[in-house]
Amino acid sequence: MTTLVAVGLCSLAGCTTYWYQEGKTFDECNQDRLACYEEMKKYSQSPEELGMYEFKYMEDCMVRRGYRLVTARKLHVTVKREDPNLAVPWQIHGVSGFLPQE
Repeated sequence: MTTLVAVGLCSLAGCTTYWYQEGKTFDECNQDRLACYEEMKKYSQSPEELGMYEFKYMEDCMVRRGYRLVTARKLHVTVKREDPNLAVPWQIHGVSGFLPQE
């Protein structure tokens, strides 16, 4: 609960963080985050009740896939962003990526 309060306060202060990897599209980032969640569920005792282990697992998984957390201020203006969904604990960080060129 403390983590969600801190994230909420951080969001209000403008320090929302997004998973980002240079050259990745928004859809690729979203797919990687979902794949990490599915992988995490295999190891979690209770995926419905997420705790610190699950948060740490998600962060480790995304880092292993080459992502880093960046604030909105550090993202390029043409990068699509999806804000964190605090109602879904494993989405405490948003996702971001480039839109494919048509």
